[in-house]
Amino acid sequence: MNFKIKIVPVGILGLSIVYTCLAVSIALSPWFSWLRNALSDLDHSVKSNVVTIFNLGLVLGGFLIAQ
Repeated sequence: MNFKIKIVPVGILGLSIVYTCLAVSIALSPWFSWLRNALSDLDHSVKSNVVTIFNLGLVLGGFLIAQ
């Protein structure tokens, strides 16, 4: 039981990191539109200037969620 109590906050933190980095990436990309672009367009190394924020959020958040 004690193990679950420690894991739940880590999962919530992971989701928070993913959504926060996603929101920051979208906010810093004026060209991004929910109707014309996919989220993977934020990962385009030439077109996007938020590649590092986007990828860091996905990797770090995914690592924490998988714990």
